[in-house]
Amino acid sequence: TTSDPNVATVDEKGLVSSVNPGRATLSATLGKISASCDVSVVFREIGSLDLMPKTVILKVGEQMALTALVKDANGGVIENAAVLWTVSDPRVVRNVNGILLGASPGSATVGAEVGAFKSEVSILVN
Repeated sequence: TTSDPNVATVDEKGLVSSVNPGRATLSATLGKISASCDVSVVFREIGSLDLMPKTVILKVGEQMALTALVKDANGGVIENAAVLWTVSDPRVVRNVNGILLGASPGSATVGAEVGAFKSEVSILVN
């Protein structure tokens, strides 16, 4: 749940979406266990999104971190931007918040999306 749906909403799967700038407290309960966290929503117009490195070669079982560099329209870095990650073939590479794991030999593409901006990285696992 959210303390202020005008700032942030939470769907039935727990996905949080920003609505307007401000602060809200998000809460979750499972049985007798409860937890909450504070969120701040700020608005900065995104000017660019770059993923680094652009090409990744991994061995099966090897990990590597991708960096999603998000900048505002003035070129200032936006820290902790919410990145939506995608993987073209999760049998080849697994991705958890930009941490890649080579799963099996092959090639795949890892994508990142922030607002209207998208960027992709080619992954080769051998």
